[in-house]
Amino acid sequence: VVSEGSRDGSRIKCIGWNESLTLRSRSGDWRTGVTVIGKYATDVDTGYGADAIRCMVVNGGTCKIIGFKFENGATRNASWSADSQNCGGGVYVYANAAPQISNCCFSACRARYNGGGVCGKDASIYRDCFFENCKAGSNGSGFSSGKAYNCVFTNMSGTAMVLPSVISNCTVTASKTAVSITASG
Repeated sequence: VVSEGSRDGSRIKCIGWNESLTLRSRSGDWRTGVTVIGKYATDVDTGYGADAIRCMVVNGGTCKIIGFKFENGATRNASWSADSQNCGGGVYVYANAAPQISNCCFSACRARYNGGGVCGKDASIYRDCFFENCKAGSNGSGFSSGKAYNCVFTNMSGTAMVLPSVISNCTVTASKTAVSITASG
């Protein structure tokens, strides 16, 4: 359990190799819980670059993340092959991880390529999350890969709001992007 307040300019590593780990704000609600603040790069036009800091990295295992607000996270500006540096402005998920992210907010996060809010994997699940003002240079200004249930996406920008993923009972408002979604359920 993480106490309320802000964590400015530092990221959290959620490491759960072959185990189940739960990271939860004390309230369990992003509106009153913990805010994890990343850092835009000094290139204010894009927000991403060498000195950018994303909010969280999920390294492995089945991780539950509940009740956080991820704000102003950004990625670096490396070559395309450096996925872990360019994708996931709010949260980056490594290939062997299967996070369940619920009741979280991703606000004003930016990625050079995919996943402005979250660069997830197919096993990633987002429940009751709020994505606002996120941007991706390529795909998934909200999130790239995974399954979303009961989520809200507002004021997204980039080439596609969500990379082809599964969504159910989600709301999209005031999007500045092409909405690219495979809906199910």
